[in-house]
Amino acid sequence: MAQDDDGTTPVEAQIERLLAEAEHTVEQLRRELDEARARRARETELREQHEEVDRLREYLVQAQVRWGAVRDFFESALRELGDRTQEASGDDEAEEGPR
Repeated sequence: MAQDDDGTTPVEAQIERLLAEAEHTVEQLRRELDEARARRARETELREQHEEVDRLREYLVQAQVRWGAVRDFFESALRELGDRTQEASGDDEAEEGPR
């Protein structure tokens, strides 16, 4: 069989070219696959965001503040703080003794 100057045969050279083409094709297919996966992930995220926006009215209804309950909470908290303040001032007077 004939050999080139570098010692390879025409068949070996042809195989090397085919391998190089195959490697290039594999790299190209991997890039395309990565791009397709990224595009699908973006589309999924966008769809999920749209679904959440579509549910916004429902969320707002669920999150409506019951102002009566808020008022009751603050009244209760203020009463407790007032009781603690009175207890603390009563303790101070007991420690000081009669004047």
